[in-house]
Amino acid sequence: MKSFRFTASRSGSDISLVMTDLQTEEITVQTYHDYEMYPLYSDRYYSNESNLFVDVLDLADGYGPQGISVTEDPNALKASHASSITLRTLARRAQRLSSDGSGEIVRYNDARQLWDKMKQHIVTSVVCRDADPIIDVRKSHNWNKNQPYATQLINPQAWYVTQVFNRTNQLKDPLYGYRGITAVFESFDDAVTLRKNIVNDLSFPSYRQIARLMNDSNMLVFHNDHSFAEWIRAQVKDNKMGVISSGTPIEVHFKTGYGTASLVPGDEIETGYDATRLDLTSGTQVTVTNLANRMCPRHKE
Repeated sequence: MKSFRFTASRSGSDISLVMTDLQTEEITVQTYHDYEMYPLYSDRYYSNESNLFVDVLDLADGYGPQGISVTEDPNALKASHASSITLRTLARRAQRLSSDGSGEIVRYNDARQLWDKMKQHIVTSVVCRDADPIIDVRKSHNWNKNQPYATQLINPQAWYVTQVFNRTNQLKDPLYGYRGITAVFESFDDAVTLRKNIVNDLSFPSYRQIARLMNDSNMLVFHNDHSFAEWIRAQVKDNKMGVISSGTPIEVHFKTGYGTASLVPGDEIETGYDATRLDLTSGTQVTVTNLANRMCPRHKE
């Protein structure tokens, strides 16, 4: 997988897609001219021509252009250091180009709400509510070593749980649980760039990047309440594991900002899920058993 950003030539006529391989950290550049940005000509797929917006969607799906390495081409290196421009800005520019000057879209209907369409596609590709939790994160499988999901793009709606294995007193010191990537970003000052990459470019970070941000190479990831609650109950039941007990505290964090500028695409809380449902406020400490029962109450038969 690759993260990406955009730069513009001095004239503004050429836009470069600057990609960073999340595995090798190699930086490559693909440059687009005016006719490769918009409109999306009908023969684009037939002629295999480049198009910035389609290529970004391909990147989110794990494909996309290879680009030219900055170590092999001076022009690619120069383009990677040019002035930044955002995908959001490029989408708005494309929308203006498809107008007749009155503000109405009359030439290319696919420009209407281009940004929203791209957001929907990319967010859909990263949100995975039913995926298995990522809990094999110790020793040779931690986020800094050979964790299989290290370079996968994050699920913005997951629970990120830290300090599970790094506490002095395994049974009394608190865990920290962050529901959704916005809650993570609100809690760590160094998250500004990662947040801007999502908000402005729809470029999501990898799980390894989030683990490094949180300074926990053994971070756990749960994609839904059920898997988190079941993990807690399994840990509490097996006392030999010595990781948590029924009385171990956990400090839970939810996003607190609801203004347009504070929302991260894909982190919108689904219908019926918020701190009110759990009857908790962000920053509250409860026991892990209490949290499990709030997330997934046991039903008496």
